Amino acid sequence: MAPLRALLLLLALARGSPGQTPSLTCGQVPGALAQIDAGNGQVFGVDAAGGVFAVYNDSLLQIHGNFSHVTVGAAGVWGVNKTGHVFKMVGGEWIRTSGSLHQIDSSGAQLLTGVNWKKEYFCLDSKAAMAVKDDANLSWVKHMGNMNYFSCGPLGCWGVSDDVWFQYPSTPQSCNGAKWAMVSGKLTEIEVGSDGSVYGVNRDGELLQRVGINTSSPTGTHWKQLTFQSEKFRHVTYDLDQLWLITIENKILKCIN
Repeated sequence: MAPLRALLLLLALARGSPGQTPSLTCGQVPGALAQIDAGNGQVFGVDAAGGVFAVYNDSLLQIHGNFSHVTVGAAGVWGVNKTGHVFKMVGGEWIRTSGSLHQIDSSGAQLLTGVNWKKEYFCLDSKAAMAVKDDANLSWVKHMGNMNYFSCGPLGCWGVSDDVWFQYPSTPQSCNGAKWAMVSGKLTEIEVGSDGSVYGVNRDGELLQRVGINTSSPTGTHWKQLTFQSEKFRHVTYDLDQLWLITIENKILKCIN
């Protein structure tokens, strides 16, 4: 397989709890994607034309389907197309389900969450999300408020409406959040790793990491900007100590220990 093209990039950050990225070495993966998602040990993405790809051995393998957004995690592999239809991959085939979304997230807590074009956001609990095996009429839970992007992890859910919000969970697998808290910062996209790590991208294409996250402080303490020379980003995702980034030119960067 083609090796990563080295960017001679090191982030000298101390290893620690979720939200504290270990020292990373980054390189470019051949190909181009507009969006990427990592979870449950897998990586999927879509290109600017809607083509769907799985990443294997640092190479892109195109699979059937045409979507605007894909996600992979404990709740399975899901995608939404440009008209908002929601699909789940079952046995290697895309099965259409009910719902209409623009962005979707298959979280580490087995929840399925997403946002539609009206910025309304929805949640499907773990039992319902995991049970989908064929065409299904799903019982989406609509939440109050508006969000541009939504992502959940083991300690709760994060959303951005330009402002950043955190929803404390009533239980990790439930769509019934206990309360909301506003978190400092302004972001356009946010992603939560299966270990609770949180990364985001702002309007200037800068990459930020939430520092100090733990079970007693699930919102962490502050944002740390990660500097990548002159690179600007549109998307970030994190899983199993691997940070995946999409630049504004749709280049794919993979950062590892």
